[in-house]
Amino acid sequence: MIRPAALVHGAPLLVGAANGATALTALLLSAIIAERNATRRQIERVCAQLTGVVFRLTPDERRPPEGERKSTDRR
Repeated sequence: MIRPAALVHGAPLLVGAANGATALTALLLSAIIAERNATRRQIERVCAQLTGVVFRLTPDERRPPEGERKSTDRR
């Protein structure tokens, strides 16, 4: 049988391990989110460049004003 004193002395180690796991999870999640956001910005820039190229190659087409281009992202 485990003595109650042994449980009390091992508790800081368990709390530290839980805190470490939580911190590592938060760090990984923030890195993933930052990478996702950077990739999205890069895709938006490339789409804007592609739009410019398309309208240069088809000069007879009317280019929509900036206000008419709506993003589906609601963030």
